[in-house]
Amino acid sequence: MEIISQVERKLIVIDNADILLDDDTRRHISLDGKNQYLIIGRNPGKLFAAKENLFELVSSKAGEQTVFSIRPYL
Repeated sequence: MEIISQVERKLIVIDNADILLDDDTRRHISLDGKNQYLIIGRNPGKLFAAKENLFELVSSKAGEQTVFSIRPYL
C-alpha cells in the first residue's frame, strides 16, 4: 500500500487482486479520490463497489480472432 498511497492522478492496474490486496489496502483504494483503479480479481469484498462498478470480461471467437468485451457482472 505504501506505493499506492504516494501517487496522485494515476490509473493503477492491479492484477491478482485476490492475492495482492489486504484489507487495509482495499480500504485505502475504496476511499481514494485521487486515483482511478482497474482491479482484476474475483473478490470485490471490502472495496465498497456498487453494482454499477462491477464488470466481467467476456471472450468470443470470430473465426481465428478472439474478441473481448465487458458486460455488467451482476
